[in-house]
Parts: sequence; C-alpha cells; structure tokens
Amino acid sequence: MNKILLVGTIMTELELKEVGEDKIPLVNFTLEVNNGFNSITKERIVDFLSVSAWNKNAENLFRYSGKGHLVSIIGSLKSRSYKNAEGQTRYIPEVRAERIQFLDYKKSENTSLNQII
Repeated sequence: MNKILLVGTIMTELELKEVGEDKIPLVNFTLEVNNGFNSITKERIVDFLSVSAWNKNAENLFRYSGKGHLVSIIGSLKSRSYKNAEGQTRYIPEVRAERIQFLDYKKSENTSLNQII
C-alpha cells in the first residue's frame, strides 16, 4: 500500500499549467511539514516536500489557496527520474495529491471552511 497523509503550509507561489496534448491541469508546489522538535537544540524540524496536484485538484488549489496557506493532503509517493550531466540516473520523490482539504483560504474568496476538493 502506498498512501501518505500530510498537513503543511504551501511554500511556493502556485502556477496552473496545462500539460500534454489533452492540456491536463497541473500545479507543482513545495509543502512545508512540521516533523517535531530536536530534543537537544529545541529547534523545530521541518521537511520540505514536492507535491503535484492534477485535474480538478490543481484547478481548485490554484483558485482557492496559495503560498502561505495550510492544507491537508492525502496522496501517494511517486518518483521521477532524470539523467544528470554525468549520465547518472537521479530519482526525485514526489507526493501526488489525490485529495486536498483547505485548512484556511484566500481572504478574497467567499467560501465555507473545510471545503474538500
């Protein structure tokens, strides 16, 4: 089973793209997720994760949320690969969002709280 549940803050400006011949909506962004505290230094431990949202998830995320907003995401972990300049294959883990819940909203939108997309 490959499921992941995250709650975090969107750290990048959202850009809605259309990819492929079918022009499928896509939003890629970085999610900051708190991962506890270091017991010695008392500093917060934070992970920055790459997330992709597709289709209606992408459209609604772009329309109703943005950088600095809190969201919860249910999805799966995927990996992309590429070849670097030395010809070595590198893998990039990415969360593919399957369900997104807004935990706060853009101030300009007149929407109800806890809307699920």
